[in-house]
Amino acid sequence: MKPTDNRTSFLQLSEALTGIAIDSFNTGTGAPAKPGDLDPHNSPIDLAVQYLETLENELPAETIQGLLQEFTTRQGSEVDYAKTADAITYLLKDPVCGPICRSIMKLWFLGIWYSPVNPSVPVRVISTQAYKEALVWKVARAHPMGYSMWSFGYWHDVPPAREAFLSFYYP
Repeated sequence: MKPTDNRTSFLQLSEALTGIAIDSFNTGTGAPAKPGDLDPHNSPIDLAVQYLETLENELPAETIQGLLQEFTTRQGSEVDYAKTADAITYLLKDPVCGPICRSIMKLWFLGIWYSPVNPSVPVRVISTQAYKEALVWKVARAHPMGYSMWSFGYWHDVPPAREAFLSFYYP
């Protein structure tokens, strides 16, 4: 696997781990990205780059390459949800890959790096944007403390459906 493939492979792995679509808006219809898509091309916030850099700074390159290669090989080249689910099940059970995969899920959902070696202790918040844009807020249809993109009194109304915030990977 070439280093330039890391971003794509990382996004595909992240999509399978979180169940949130990478780029489901990009179907040729020209529909805009939804907040919460893992790879929104129209967003100035590129969390995938921040998260991949975190992984590269925290883990040996050969470990990352091994994880991404294992996922890519087990997933196959065609979109097959059953093969992807089997690949994720295998990786999560693997003593080396499993803790890393769980750390990647925490990155996306919380915006915080948890070391695979000590998974119950947060190491650091990746960035203010990572905290603010963490998937947990979109899944909960809430906002982080100290920040809200909604106007005053929004809590009076029923929140929009999750699909207004997220595109889901699994049908």
